[in-house]
Amino acid sequence: MARFVAAKRDGTIRNKLDPQEVEVLRSALEGLRALVLAGDEPVAYRLRPPAYAGDIERDQEYRDTVGDDLLRSRLDGIDRMAASLGERVLDEDDLTAWMVTGNALRLVLGTRLGVSEGDDGRPPDDPDDAPVWALYHYLSALLWEVVEVLSRRLPR
Repeated sequence: MARFVAAKRDGTIRNKLDPQEVEVLRSALEGLRALVLAGDEPVAYRLRPPAYAGDIERDQEYRDTVGDDLLRSRLDGIDRMAASLGERVLDEDDLTAWMVTGNALRLVLGTRLGVSEGDDGRPPDDPDDAPVWALYHYLSALLWEVVEVLSRRLPR
């Protein structure tokens, strides 16, 4: 049973988030926006790794060429996700923004928490990190449903 989003028989996609979930996600997205705009925080590196590792000059040339477009795309995704969180009916573009932006947010949280590929998903004993871990796991479940709904809509 769908918890977050559901594809209906008539082709519509229903947003099933409750108001508290919407508020938490909007707040988290504002944090992501601040991080993206700051750009120099070490955790932001995960959102914009070098295009040419080991070649600083070539990487800077790439950033000078496409950096503004990439920033605008990231901010547009944050805007689209934030705006559609309160909508009851979503379209594929909304869900795509949820997938891309939600994944970026999850990546930032995972980086801050020190999550690695070999982790079993259980948070460490530090109670101060518990809310961040809860949001990280919440986003994991939300993204799983979004991908499921989008994958069922792909042409076979």
